[in-house]
Order: sequence, then C-alpha cells, then structure tokens
Amino acid sequence: GFFALDDVAGGSLPIDGAEIKASISKGVARLDKAEINAQKYKIWLSGIASYAGRGLALSGGVVPSGQPAQQPQQANGQAASPPPAQPNQSLFFVGGNWSAPFISPIAPGVSGQ
Repeated sequence: GFFALDDVAGGSLPIDGAEIKASISKGVARLDKAEINAQKYKIWLSGIASYAGRGLALSGGVVPSGQPAQQPQQANGQAASPPPAQPNQSLFFVGGNWSAPFISPIAPGVSGQ
C-alpha cells in the first residue's frame, strides 16, 4: 500500500551529499537524476513535477551505500519506467502533489520496512 509523506515527516535523514540534474520546459520540471548519499543508504529519484498543476510523478530507489544506484534511462523525452530491482534495492513511486505527496513501494525494502 501507499502512505502519505506527512505520516513520516517527523523524522530526519542526515546526508553526506547530493547530485541533481534537472531541466524545466513548458511548466514541467524533469528530474533526470537526483542522488542523495547518506551514511548507510543512497537514495535516487527521477521523473517529473508540474509547476502549474503541482503534480508529482517520480520513481526512486534506495540502495545500500557503495552499491551503484540503478536509475531508469529515458528515451526521446518520454518518462522512463523503473529498472528491475537489484537484490538489495527498494523501488518506490512518489505521486500526488507538492503539498500532499504519497509514496508507494514497488519492490521489497532493503531496510526491512
């Protein structure tokens, strides 16, 4: 099932660094690559966010630190589907809108949650 991001908003995740590559065209931000490095995990995201409608359509994953993030490849400007999950990778979808996003798992978690 899915859950609202507000349900887990009270926690924190200290990060060691981040890398982001995005473009904006016709009111839509396309997140080509976003990697967040934390002590134990690497989190990646890609997808689109609409400025006018404030909608989100992002896919992402969590892998243990030291394991490469396997992000989907986009072709011809089309949204990419998530890659097959690696053995220690959790995949998820972020949808909804900016003020009330939700997260839906796609594959079993690396953290056991």
